[in-house]
Amino acid sequence: MNKELSTMTQAQQLRSLFPGCKLEVGRRKLIWCYDLQPTAHSRCYTVKIKYHPNSKGVMTPDIYVMFPKHLPLAEGKYKLPHVYCNESQKICLYDWRNKEWNPTMSLASTIVPWASEWLYFYEVWVMTGEWYGEGNHPGDNKEEKKDNPFNKQK
Repeated sequence: MNKELSTMTQAQQLRSLFPGCKLEVGRRKLIWCYDLQPTAHSRCYTVKIKYHPNSKGVMTPDIYVMFPKHLPLAEGKYKLPHVYCNESQKICLYDWRNKEWNPTMSLASTIVPWASEWLYFYEVWVMTGEWYGEGNHPGDNKEEKKDNPFNKQK
């Protein structure tokens, strides 16, 4: 099994790939803020990653969209799709139950690109009212997912 990346290693990778980011680092804590722009035609979004031990002591990232504070909703929708918390805009990037991410993986090369991808699918959702991002989230409609034009053909 691969070794967990230290908080310092995670911070060095984030600094290297995202110059100008805001970063607070402690022994078992990291807070990273950066403006992401999913496409050349997209607006900029301020994203924050809080990397800390979960209730079992395993290092875990929580990802938030900090700006804009109230992400606009798609027409006729009353809440954001694929989030853990609508008010804090804590977004869902992976299914922890399926172990799609673990602390041996780089935040800079997984979580940050996944956040940018989430923002892209968010923008499509605002325009269409349909969430085309892959993944599972409580309350997902599995039938709708199979007709998703963004899903990869196998």
